[in-house]
Amino acid sequence: YMGSSTRSLGMEEAKDSLQPEDTTKRPRRKRLATLDGNAAELPTLNREQQEKLKQVQAYCEKETYAYKQQLSIVQSMSQEALRQQQANLFEFAAQQRAIQIMSRVYIGSIAFDLREDHIKQAFNVFGAIRNLSLPWDAVAMKHKGFCFIEYDTPEASQLAIDAMAGAMINGRPIKVGRPSNAPQAGAILDTLRK
Repeated sequence: YMGSSTRSLGMEEAKDSLQPEDTTKRPRRKRLATLDGNAAELPTLNREQQEKLKQVQAYCEKETYAYKQQLSIVQSMSQEALRQQQANLFEFAAQQRAIQIMSRVYIGSIAFDLREDHIKQAFNVFGAIRNLSLPWDAVAMKHKGFCFIEYDTPEASQLAIDAMAGAMINGRPIKVGRPSNAPQAGAILDTLRK
């Protein structure tokens, strides 16, 4: 009687388990699946073929390593070019922002009966006006007495400042100058000039 934890061996299995193990190594044949689904055996390589196979593998490893090195160099060059392009773009954006700020003019002490078209008429002689901002006081139902003009170029804004500072419009002297954020733009432009 055998215990319930042991399985009983069949006749063939019992014979095989009593045979001494064959310790000689035979070359294993690899099996390869074919297109029709059947298995086919690969031929065993002789020593010369094995040496050639090792040489081919070594060559492929060497070429793969060289390719990876070249790829790494190209990637690092691409990353550096991208960083440089981003730096150039940032510098260009800062320059454009500074030019935009330097193209603006602050006009204060404007008589309340003046309208946008009066202000444009007085200031368009210095250059093309891109934008005029005349803040409106909704409670008092009139403009706030100051405005900002943005010219196409900083030179036009400088001409307007030089010519119109202290000028009389509608019997009242106006204040003309740079907006309060203009010093920021000056610092940016000075950096760009260097």
